[in-house]
Amino acid sequence: MFVPKLFILSAVIFSFELNYFPMLLSPGSAYFNRSMRALAKTKGMSLSEHSLNKDVVRNGSVKVSTGVPLPTATEKDVFELLGLPYREPHERDW
Repeated sequence: MFVPKLFILSAVIFSFELNYFPMLLSPGSAYFNRSMRALAKTKGMSLSEHSLNKDVVRNGSVKVSTGVPLPTATEKDVFELLGLPYREPHERDW
C-alpha cells in the first residue's frame, strides 16, 4: 500500500523595516531558536523576530517590561551581545 509522505512548510512574511531579525532565527532548527531565546532570557534579555532587548523585567514567566532594544546592525552583533561565536545560517541546524 502506498503511503504518501507529509511535509510541513512554514512561511514567514516580514517587513524590510524589521531588518534581519526574522532571518536570524528562521534558518535554524527549533532547538537552535529555543536555545538562543533561552540564553537571552538568562542574561535578562529578550530575543524575538523584532529585536534583541536588554533590561527585560520578568515576574516568573510573565514579562513585566519589554526592556530597551539593543543597537544591532548585523546578525553577528546579536551573537556577540549574547556572548556566542557567530554561526553561518547553514550551521544553525543543531
